[in-house]
Amino acid sequence: MKINTWDGKELFLNIWNDVENPKGVVHIIHGMVEYGARYEDLAKYLNSLGYVVIAPDHRGHGVTGFQYGYPGYFSENDGWMNVVKDNLKIYDDYKNVGKYFFIGHSMGSFLLRTIICSADIQADGYILSGSGNPKASQMKIGLFLANIIKKISGDKKKSKFMNDMMFKGFNDKFAPNRSEFDWLSRDNNQVDLYEKSPWCGFVPTVAFFCDFLAGILRLYDLEKSCTDKGVSKLWLFGENDPVSGYGKDLLSIKEKYLSNSEFIIYPEMRHEILNEIDREKVFKDIGNFIMRGE
Repeated sequence: MKINTWDGKELFLNIWNDVENPKGVVHIIHGMVEYGARYEDLAKYLNSLGYVVIAPDHRGHGVTGFQYGYPGYFSENDGWMNVVKDNLKIYDDYKNVGKYFFIGHSMGSFLLRTIICSADIQADGYILSGSGNPKASQMKIGLFLANIIKKISGDKKKSKFMNDMMFKGFNDKFAPNRSEFDWLSRDNNQVDLYEKSPWCGFVPTVAFFCDFLAGILRLYDLEKSCTDKGVSKLWLFGENDPVSGYGKDLLSIKEKYLSNSEFIIYPEMRHEILNEIDREKVFKDIGNFIMRGE
């Protein structure tokens, strides 16, 4: 369904509401260069537990980007926080249904961490999948280069250079490679679906990379003074996920979120644990966490 967000921009909101007497809402915040409808299997599982599930297509992504806006482009100014505010507007629209849980995957987990540390909301639980803790120095170098490219080429130039810099090396561990996206999952069917979709894996604009990198650096500043609000958090990682440094980032994340956090690492799983072999186990762990928070 099409909605208008806080600044009048049009977003597409995926909604799964085949639920009688819903207990509440699960709000999914998807990752980079993908879209909300990819979470349909998880959404239907959560419907079976009594929850309505919503997943907006971010600015520059999915239906929002390819039909209402510009693919791979957040906005002219402060794109990262604009997407945060989009999700907070949706929260305001649905918070009175009942219990309210957030799920953030990959880039969506960083957006969710920004919400956790900057927004005064009454969520009942946070689930973060495929998150990481890249070095601030690397983010600063990337942002410096992205800003130079943006000055030369303009906001909406697709930047293969930045895209390669962001994802370079992610596939190395899985050589010989069947696909450039082997790092996502061991499930070849899911990787093929991702690779064939024009709404997945595309090259974003240089302005997007500026927004993303600046957003991560802003998050790190927020996390320095982030106060624990007592809300339970479930952190989910694939053992072979390059985004989390193959589990190495877990220790630095634990240092930032010491209390009210549970951590699960899935052996052999890669980045998209929700599209992995044995993903039903991940679904069940999410369901158990939500049911404990009822």
